[in-house]
Amino acid sequence: MWSLLSTLLLATSTPVVAPVSLPSWAQTYWTQHALNTRFRLTAYAKPGILQADFNGDGQSDVAVLVTRKTTGSHGILILHQGLGVHYLVGAGSAQQPDLLHSDYAWATQCQVYTRPTAVEVVFKADGEVLGDRTIRLRRPAITVWQEDEEGGLIYWDGKRYRWIHQSC
Repeated sequence: MWSLLSTLLLATSTPVVAPVSLPSWAQTYWTQHALNTRFRLTAYAKPGILQADFNGDGQSDVAVLVTRKTTGSHGILILHQGLGVHYLVGAGSAQQPDLLHSDYAWATQCQVYTRPTAVEVVFKADGEVLGDRTIRLRRPAITVWQEDEEGGLIYWDGKRYRWIHQSC
C-alpha cells in the first residue's frame, strides 16, 4: 500500500513537460547552425513554442524557449524564416540590466500578442514609474509574464527586438 501511495504522490508532484517540436524549416536551421551545442529546447513556461510573423515579412517565424547550456539561464530564441537569421532574447545574452537581456527564469507564461495597440509602462532614469502610454504595433509580439505578476511584450520594431514593459 505504501509503495502504491508513494508512487502516486511522485507521479502527481512531478511536472510533466511536453517536448518542444520545431517545424521542419526551423529544425533544419537549428541543425545547420549547431544551435544544439549552445542551447537546449526547454518548455520552462507554457507553451514552449510560438509561431507568428514576428518581423512582418509574410512568413511564419518561430519563438522557442531555450536554456543556455553554459549558464543554465533561460531565454527565447526567435528564428526568422524568410531571412534565415535568429535572435536571442533573455538567457543573460548581454551585460545589460534590462528585461530584454536578463534571465527569463521568472517567466511562467507566454503567448502571441496580436492586438493593434499595447500600453507601455514608462520609467524615469531612477526606475520610478513615470506613467504609461499607448503604442501602436504593426506586427505580432510575444507576451511574457509570470502568473499573477507583471510582464511585457517582446516586439520587433523593424530593426531589433525591444521590451515593452507592462503591469498586471
